[in-house]
Amino acid sequence: MTKKTQLEIVFDIVKMGQPIKTEQVNKHGLANYICSADRLLRKLAEAGRICSYKLTGDKTKTWVIEKKPVQLTLGVK
Repeated sequence: MTKKTQLEIVFDIVKMGQPIKTEQVNKHGLANYICSADRLLRKLAEAGRICSYKLTGDKTKTWVIEKKPVQLTLGVK
């Protein structure tokens, strides 16, 4: 059994709970002995694996796995 890195654990937290707020990721991260989930969220965003948005009235970001657009080919067999 391979041991997951902290980056992989934070990615899994976002993947399982998306859309998920930063404070929720921090809470679940602390349960997995990760004290710097904010830094890891930024690293994942810089790598293009996740993205964030901020709703009006929110103080923290909401994180989701970045969806890649699917190209449709209409009328082609």
